[in-house]
Amino acid sequence: MRLERPDIEVVHGGHVSHADPYATRARKKTMPTPGDPLALLMAHVKRSNLRLMDFFAQLDKDNSMSLTKSEFRKGMRSAKVPLTDEQIEKLMEKLDLDRNGTIDFA
Repeated sequence: MRLERPDIEVVHGGHVSHADPYATRARKKTMPTPGDPLALLMAHVKRSNLRLMDFFAQLDKDNSMSLTKSEFRKGMRSAKVPLTDEQIEKLMEKLDLDRNGTIDFA
């Protein structure tokens, strides 16, 4: 494609495993948007060298593959994620896709 259209920049997305030789390529350093709880959580997870699913699994004390509000709140505090109570509530609302009061991450 580059030979035919050198003016086009191809950007690939998706999951990159640690075994992937391209995983170490330079990436743009971006700062989380101030006040955006999801961006702040993702930055914390990245600094911890975890995937989000692995981080949630650490918080999931009953191994149910879902997090109750209580598990989520306690886990965020014990992991020292720099979020306020209000941000944690907003994040819970955002991640509770089926609105059943839990974050399902299976």
